[in-house]
Amino acid sequence: MAIALLSLRQAQRAEPQLKAALNLDGDRLEPGLTARERMEKREGITPGPMTARQYVQKLSNRLREQSREQMAWALGRVETQELDRLVHQMAKLKGRYATLLLEYAQGDRPMRPNAVAELKGLREQIAEMEHGFEMLKEAILEGTAEVIGVRAAD
Repeated sequence: MAIALLSLRQAQRAEPQLKAALNLDGDRLEPGLTARERMEKREGITPGPMTARQYVQKLSNRLREQSREQMAWALGRVETQELDRLVHQMAKLKGRYATLLLEYAQGDRPMRPNAVAELKGLREQIAEMEHGFEMLKEAILEGTAEVIGVRAAD
């Protein structure tokens, strides 16, 4: 038997979703279907084979939908303090990077390999945090991530 370990945020999200899943009416179809596919399924029409373009579009739609669902489930309600801490950490990393860069530029000799590795590591951390930050901002704007005390975008 497998044991699933959930974060506190995931556990808080799981209960309402489980309740909602138990209350689904039988007419609801699986997510990821196009309007045409839902109509064909409802009317009992056997669809013809899909073109490669239709199939790839269907895959893209399913990925987008499932990604939204997973983000909503994983993030749940985000506190503004969590995002403030993320912004603060990003700013600290950028400041550290700039400081080291200027410090290493003061010498007359080329940077040592460990200095280059340190700068590279900081740059990669900054890039990773910026990527994640953009993903979170997009989730907030889409309504996938709910920020406590912030009204959803129109």
